[in-house]
Amino acid sequence: MTIGRTRAALAATLLVTTTTVALAADTSTLDWPTGQHAWIGVRADNLGNDIKAQSIVYDDIISAADAAWVRLHFGQATRLDRDSYIRMTSLRDGEVQEFHAASLSNWHYGSAFFNGNSVRVQLFAGGLTRNAIDIQTVSFGRVHASNRGDGCGICGADDRVASSDNRFARIMPTGCSATMYNAESCFVTAG
Repeated sequence: MTIGRTRAALAATLLVTTTTVALAADTSTLDWPTGQHAWIGVRADNLGNDIKAQSIVYDDIISAADAAWVRLHFGQATRLDRDSYIRMTSLRDGEVQEFHAASLSNWHYGSAFFNGNSVRVQLFAGGLTRNAIDIQTVSFGRVHASNRGDGCGICGADDRVASSDNRFARIMPTGCSATMYNAESCFVTAG
């Protein structure tokens, strides 16, 4: 009996070590950005809309304490039937991203990076449809006194001024600044 428990404990240790190594190997891509990554396991199956009009069948807020930004990672169990979509809204600045079935797949089941520590997630179900939502993990960057959590490399006091000029952006997960220089949305950055 002790041998069985030892083997099970060894197998569990190997599984955790293997999983940790596999996750660590992916830290340089946008799928696993710089910052922290946590399992949240939010899942709701059989979200039905039994009326002909579109209706909200799921509404929740996902938060990461003291985070400067968050990104959600959906699981393959997420199912969006016809005329159904997921809307994510940053509670910090109101920025929105919407996923239909095709766009969710195109984004490899990962959302945009949202400013702030909380994102409202809503599932709008088309009339007479069945849907499911599966939010497996959240990536986030913490705010610290020496690191604002957004990858900013500013030394000393931050004397920048807020801007709504859409030509300027932050490249994630590196945190570098970029400038759009033509109508085809091409960017240039230093470094």
